[in-house]
Amino acid sequence: SSVMLRVVNSSFPADLDAARYLMLAQNLLTGQGYVDNYKPLASAHTKFPPVLPCTLALAMWIVPNSLVAMKLTIAGFGLLALVATYLVLSRLIAPLPASIITIVISCQVAFLSYSQRLMSETPYLFFSMLTILLVLRRFDSNEAKAWQDVGIGFLMSLAIMTRAIGLVLLPALLASALLRRGLHKKWRLALIVSLMVLATEAGWMVRNTVATHRFLPIYGTFLIFRDRNHPEAGLARPTDIFHRASHNIGFYRNNVIPAALSNLARVPLLPTFFITFMLVGWLARLVRYRGALEFYVLFYVLILLAWPWCFDRFLLPVAPILLFYFVHGVTLATQGVWAVLPRLPWRSMSGRRARGRARAPTGLLSAVSIVLGSLMLLASVPVPITLLWSDNARQRFNRYPPKFSELFNAARWIAGHTPASAVILTTQAAPCYMISKRKSFGPRDVLSTKMYRTAAQKGNLFVIQRTSPSDVAASRRIAAALLRTKAHWHVVFKTGSTSVIAQNTGDGRAGR
Repeated sequence: SSVMLRVVNSSFPADLDAARYLMLAQNLLTGQGYVDNYKPLASAHTKFPPVLPCTLALAMWIVPNSLVAMKLTIAGFGLLALVATYLVLSRLIAPLPASIITIVISCQVAFLSYSQRLMSETPYLFFSMLTILLVLRRFDSNEAKAWQDVGIGFLMSLAIMTRAIGLVLLPALLASALLRRGLHKKWRLALIVSLMVLATEAGWMVRNTVATHRFLPIYGTFLIFRDRNHPEAGLARPTDIFHRASHNIGFYRNNVIPAALSNLARVPLLPTFFITFMLVGWLARLVRYRGALEFYVLFYVLILLAWPWCFDRFLLPVAPILLFYFVHGVTLATQGVWAVLPRLPWRSMSGRRARGRARAPTGLLSAVSIVLGSLMLLASVPVPITLLWSDNARQRFNRYPPKFSELFNAARWIAGHTPASAVILTTQAAPCYMISKRKSFGPRDVLSTKMYRTAAQKGNLFVIQRTSPSDVAASRRIAAALLRTKAHWHVVFKTGSTSVIAQNTGDGRAGR
């Protein structure tokens, strides 16, 4: 609880998931187990794998009553993720372009955000990159050592237990190992890694028996097969499955594709240039190597296509690899142009000087491609470049992220002004539940207008809304239902750092 009070006065950016990571870590420390108090009937372990909560619990145990340890933990994962990224890229290309790509990734607003938040993106980037590094070394070695296979299985299990989408590493490894010629003891590699990953999953399922749907078709896509209105109900009806699939298709048709076309209309050349050469580099390596890296990107993107609302967050762990494919594609194109040029005088020279001269255009164009790729990445984020290192860069990246201080102050106000039976409707339900101990619902939960009116008539409905476009529409619908009643109610509308509390006094007049 003292940690939570520190959060109130901190500018540490967080959201609902971060609050629940804190809650799980605190429950582990207090001996309550891996229990999500916000939704005790739902399975916390299906949405929140244990590596990050356990790490946060360890940090809170070492340095209690302080956010410093948790901040250092997340920032440390961010630095380790950059080191692992550099090691992977330096094995794929030369150290200099690997360094430049790593610097570009480290300057991204997404990386700056998730390397300082209680989220699992940067820890997953660290473990997944280490897994890929060991896989690359295993594929390139002439000897097949058992400790390498065990290490790959161990790191892959950690990646999966950090971020559920890490499960795509296993089919990527199996596909590349079976299709790769000349790989020593490929069957032993596939068997050891598969057994270790499946044993980890099985152990986690035995510990938490309600997590049986972890083995539905690869993570992310299982959301299509679940009724999102009733997440505790498990699988939805077949008609709901088709409805969810059609909803995803409509989401792309109405939102993703128009937004992409709009961005291309603003900067038509740079994104097209980047995507074209990225695909060239990826396809060239896929045809030639059929490696785990290529299959990993393939499966990863396929899952994102089925999970469109996570595109902005989950592209971060593969951003270094996509930038590498872009550089690789430009390099291949340069080499092709250089090969068909007429024989020039210096190309007939012999020795190291001739080879160095021949590689000079390729290196030059690779450097140019890195610069263009960097500009494209910087242009893709929704903030000006001048705000990259400012205090509000992370807030602008996430559109309207609330600060813990605002949420907790509102929750504390509710705790002091509402009965214990109050119903809270908020976009960030977990913090309100944690502080006010009132029944809290998120915007995706099913609350009919009848429930609004019933709760309002008893004076038990309290609404906290942020003024993002979707929340404004929801707030208007709620307010319209409330204004038709003469009961006591309170609504807290948040605009930036300002909270407006609207109160109906019960006599038909609304005060503020």
